Amino acid sequence: MPPDNRTNPMRFICHDLAFVGTWPGRTDDLLMKVAGKAAARLIKNSGGAAGERWDWHFTGPQLPPELQPGNGSCATLAEAKEQVADKWREWLAWALMQKGLVSWSGLDSREPV
Repeated sequence: MPPDNRTNPMRFICHDLAFVGTWPGRTDDLLMKVAGKAAARLIKNSGGAAGERWDWHFTGPQLPPELQPGNGSCATLAEAKEQVADKWREWLAWALMQKGLVSWSGLDSREPV
């Protein structure tokens, strides 16, 4: 039986966002975690016509069409953190208005929903 990739958004209330390296010591590839769940990824891209950029995208919450896009690109890490946190708050407000569980990518089926 495939895992049930849904979660109760109430689990995220009163939890701070944490930005952590995907690997120990990494500062150019970060996960945004909340309540122990990876919700987004921020990656530093060096080079190209735009120069250094921070790209972000959601990896956990499945955004409804009205909250798309679930990604962005910024000149600085601070801006990327701000944008992804704003989108997180939009998603959480939407999710809390839904009846029951909401879709979440990569939810480990052994963890409580």
